[in-house]
Amino acid sequence: MAFLPEHRHRFPVFGCPLAIMLLVLVMGTGCSSFRTVSRDPGDSSQVLYEEALRNWTVHTEIYKGFDPILLTSGTFRSSAFRRAYVNKFAWDYHLDSQIKKKMLADEQAMSENNLEFILAVYSPNPEQPRLDSRDSIWRIYIEKEGLGRFPPSEIQNLRKQRTQLEQLYPYITPWNQIYRIQFRIPKPIKATGQLHLILTGVLGETRLTFNLEG
Repeated sequence: MAFLPEHRHRFPVFGCPLAIMLLVLVMGTGCSSFRTVSRDPGDSSQVLYEEALRNWTVHTEIYKGFDPILLTSGTFRSSAFRRAYVNKFAWDYHLDSQIKKKMLADEQAMSENNLEFILAVYSPNPEQPRLDSRDSIWRIYIEKEGLGRFPPSEIQNLRKQRTQLEQLYPYITPWNQIYRIQFRIPKPIKATGQLHLILTGVLGETRLTFNLEG
């Protein structure tokens, strides 16, 4: 970077207070342009999102005696949850109404024949879960009365999105492995009964049960 030559000027003593006052005024005016804007406390998107997150999140544990084998937290991205998520996202990122409307339509369309879960798992052995590996000791299914049992169509490791996901799903910790698990189903499920997300293997079985009528 090129620097301008240094110029030294002498000012009369009586000019200093005026110069200082002008400097303060200029700095004060400049700083005001960087003032953050507080959000409307009356906005309900955050409150409704937190409520939806509680309604559609389940926590389970597998222990061997007093030793944890697998601690699991999962959120079913139901149609109701997706609505709350879009409202929060639109508020956070100041989306206009048209973009928000399209985003909501896309989310609802994806939820019809594609069941999606965000799953955070912890094991004392970090190599053990590896749900996205063909060599994983765990098998995953969804199960619902009238629908049957289905394996996942996709398991995606979300470690690169950890920072954002920790804000959206506060149960995620630095020690969790985070996954997006998707199941393609032949027809939309009815909002009745229960939906089970099952992790099973030689070390045990755990079921995350979601009440669809909630």
